[in-house]
Amino acid sequence: SGGRVASIIADEMGIHKLVCIGYPFKHPSQPEDPGRYLHLVSIKTPVLILQGSRDEYGGVEVTRRYTLSPSIRMIFFDTDHHFLVDDAQWQASLECILTFINASR
Repeated sequence: SGGRVASIIADEMGIHKLVCIGYPFKHPSQPEDPGRYLHLVSIKTPVLILQGSRDEYGGVEVTRRYTLSPSIRMIFFDTDHHFLVDDAQWQASLECILTFINASR
């Protein structure tokens, strides 16, 4: 839940940019918990979320299921929450992260 904690404190701590690999929108075996995602509606810190399209904590459905701040950019990869991907997908992930980090606000 590092991405969850980091996103909760990002604005108040003055974090410049945040990268999350596999954000836990909903625990697969527990009821909906708004504390996991409500702060993502208004977060001002630029956030890049690399998410598995089949992530059991939230796959491609998160973009229509949850309201997210315009400062959040989501990129999906063909994987689950464990983010076990091949070398080409890791390279693509790295390129997304570097582009995000190097982009001006």
